[in-house]
Amino acid sequence: MNDQWLKEVEILNGALDRTDPAARAAYLDEACGGDPALRRRIEAMLQIQEDAEDFFAAPDAGQTRPVPPPADPAPMTLGNYKLREKLGEGGCGEVYVAEQTAPVRRRVAIKLIKPGMDTREVIARFEAERQALALMDHPNIARVFDGGTTAAGRPYFVMELVRGIRITDYCDQAQLDTAGRLELFIKVCHAIQHAHQKGVIHRDIKPSNILVTLHDGVPVPKVIDFGIAKATEVRLTEATIYTQLHQFMGTPAYMSPEQAEFSGLDIDTRSDIYSLGVLLYQLLTGRTPFEGKELLSLGVEAMRKVIREQEPRRPSTALETLRAEELTTVARQRAVEPPRLVHLLKGDLDWIVMKCLEKDRSRRYETASGLAADLLRHRENEPVLARPPSTLYRARKAVRRHRTVFAVAALLFLAVLGGLGVALVGQHRARVSEQVAIVARREAEAISDLFSRLITSPDPGRDGKSVTVFEVLEGGQAEIEKALAPYPLRQARMKLLLARTYRRLHLASQALPLGESSLDYLSTHLGADHFETLVAMYELGLTYEALAQADKASQLKERALSRARKLPDPPHLEAIQSMSAARSWPANRRQAAEGMELNEEIYELRLRAKGPEDRETLLAMWNLGSSYGILGPEGRERGMELWKRVLEMSTRRLGPADEFTRTVIHNIGVVYSRSGRDVEAAALLEEETRLCRAAWPPEDERSRGPIGYLARVYTRLGRGAEAAALYNEAVGFAQANLAKVSAEPGADERKRLQASLALALRLNDAGRFAEAEPHLRRLLTLAREKGPTADFDWGGTWGRVNLASCLGMLASCLSHQKSYPESIALYREALALYQTHPEHYFKEDRERVHLLRIQNNLGLALVGAGQYGEAEPLILAAVEGLSSPLFQTNSEDSSEVYDAGAKLYEAWGKPEKLAAWKAAHAAR
Repeated sequence: MNDQWLKEVEILNGALDRTDPAARAAYLDEACGGDPALRRRIEAMLQIQEDAEDFFAAPDAGQTRPVPPPADPAPMTLGNYKLREKLGEGGCGEVYVAEQTAPVRRRVAIKLIKPGMDTREVIARFEAERQALALMDHPNIARVFDGGTTAAGRPYFVMELVRGIRITDYCDQAQLDTAGRLELFIKVCHAIQHAHQKGVIHRDIKPSNILVTLHDGVPVPKVIDFGIAKATEVRLTEATIYTQLHQFMGTPAYMSPEQAEFSGLDIDTRSDIYSLGVLLYQLLTGRTPFEGKELLSLGVEAMRKVIREQEPRRPSTALETLRAEELTTVARQRAVEPPRLVHLLKGDLDWIVMKCLEKDRSRRYETASGLAADLLRHRENEPVLARPPSTLYRARKAVRRHRTVFAVAALLFLAVLGGLGVALVGQHRARVSEQVAIVARREAEAISDLFSRLITSPDPGRDGKSVTVFEVLEGGQAEIEKALAPYPLRQARMKLLLARTYRRLHLASQALPLGESSLDYLSTHLGADHFETLVAMYELGLTYEALAQADKASQLKERALSRARKLPDPPHLEAIQSMSAARSWPANRRQAAEGMELNEEIYELRLRAKGPEDRETLLAMWNLGSSYGILGPEGRERGMELWKRVLEMSTRRLGPADEFTRTVIHNIGVVYSRSGRDVEAAALLEEETRLCRAAWPPEDERSRGPIGYLARVYTRLGRGAEAAALYNEAVGFAQANLAKVSAEPGADERKRLQASLALALRLNDAGRFAEAEPHLRRLLTLAREKGPTADFDWGGTWGRVNLASCLGMLASCLSHQKSYPESIALYREALALYQTHPEHYFKEDRERVHLLRIQNNLGLALVGAGQYGEAEPLILAAVEGLSSPLFQTNSEDSSEVYDAGAKLYEAWGKPEKLAAWKAAHAAR
């Protein structure tokens, strides 16, 4: 929502508060400031408001007899209410703005039944309406405050005065995107569900009966006009049965097929589901499935036939049939390009809408909350219920939810697609033989079928357990042998990637036969010097290295590199990049040197091909700097020099606001922070924070940038007040986010857990450990339920959250509160998990740093508890582990461990050991 829109709403509300025409005109002259376009928009909204307020007196569409004039004027006072101006009138009532004088002063709306009506018919409807509205109490339903009768016996009731505009007009004027429209619509669904639970059917859901008003700048939809509602409870049904017979209740464009039957005796809550579907259709496309004017022009019988029998077009199809200028307007009102809008609706949203619009009501959603839940599933990339769950559809959704796991299957799938697109395009070229096209098509079908089986078996949803990478791989090898047997080149490429995946998961013995088979085929059919063959040879060398067969490993890797360097530039670069990408994080200095050599070669090739300031060259230089950083203090200095050059050129070539430049600023700032160069770290992190605040709005978490790192740097620099402000900002945002997520109807538990953990971490940063503790305890309880070898499937920036990490987080929180006994017990439990399930917790070598942190933190907790003898070996083991090149970039971890040693010997009263420790680690 933009500032201009907020300004217009403010002016609109000011105008509505001035009921005298002259006063309103004078106010608009001043508020619009001579802007005729603004004045026209405000006056148009005022007209919409007047139309919307007719909801309090909805006329009966089927009523044909003239209504006689009132026999007596409306009284000016009704108890504690003073009537002001009339808002409107309809077939059964008049609506007035009134001032309530006691027990509170406020403006309300009063609906007063007309005199001269058929009392049995109209009074019955009015009584049912009053009872139905009194049953409901929901923030998105207009409230009923009071009711009574006038001295002349005319019933009335007092309602909340809603200042708002139609939901469709609001969405268009605010240019809400599809996600924003769905958010408002879901709130409407929950309001209708509340009414249904109270036994009330709305029966006239349409835009003018759902007004949007602003509360503190936040749009709030209000469902209004339950004036033709009918309670499903027998008592109310009997009281109002006469009001239903042969009356055209509702609005034709939003009318359900069963309403169009005019029987009226068998209308249930699913009629409202149909109307909600029409409203959703309109919010998404800007039009209804059947246009109201066209329906009315057909005559009653033809109109009823269309509503009952004709199938509407899907929303995406309706958009595709619009004229170009119409589609452009609709897309602009939704802040998206026309092709993208059509794409957004195809699939889930088409199916959800069409399920609402089923002619057979038994095929619609059973409840409004069921409709809302399916929209939330769509938002969370989970399978929706609105269509049969085909294998391919479930697979596509599973990929989005289990990105980490299915990256393996996707990688294998893409690997065998190399060259396939060319063959498929070739089907359309006259010179390609029909036989080639048939082979290509069969190959595509085989690969697609293989991919589908890989990611749907095992079933990610079975027994509530998450599918694992191991399970994908387990079935993958047999599937590759079987499905791709007719396509040996694709099969060889797939085996190579499967071998690499096994090796990276520390399953080198399973990788070996796959790597050997792949190399054998590629060398025979592509040639010994083809770059794919050389990459497979290098991969096999890495596998032998993982099996501790150093001689074989060295021979294969050196042979592959030697031959690759004789290739011309494009395949030379491709081969070297593939070899570099295949490498795991180095476990020793020799492996680190090999990685640096490859990155140096890639940088030189990029420099020669693209020049010094090309984005790809800068990325290669950055990777080279990272390689140097693993080689100890001297290497880190050389790496930092390269990083500074990257920052200088990226700032000049791409600009400081470019995402790559911001990332470089962040990484250098973090390295400075971890290595104790706090003044330099503060300058860079302040710059990144400024850039992030300029790039994203305040409500976007990314706008906060690196304030966590910056706050820690400020703390070390003695800038406590500035640090506290940043910590409190981070905590405030996390609290607001958790409240927002928790308040969302139907919000899934995963999002609440993520928001809760984020808040706990921010509270920990701020030193508010007692407030963080309950969040961490709840997460640990859930982690125990999942089991010792299961991760929370969160993906994204969360990394791996599991039982061991949850134990460690709570233990750290308790240790800071000096609750050492429980903290020590939790740390020991986490340590045991790392030691008994290494295959789960250390899928990459770098993840062993978590074990070292637990050892160090357990040692510190033991120091706090005075158990120095037990603490010493743990802290020494952590120091030894972190001296490996594998963890050289984790200098902040190293610093914490060296500080832990000093704390140990100081608390233990060992001055000689303390002096020796400080001397040994002075350079750190």
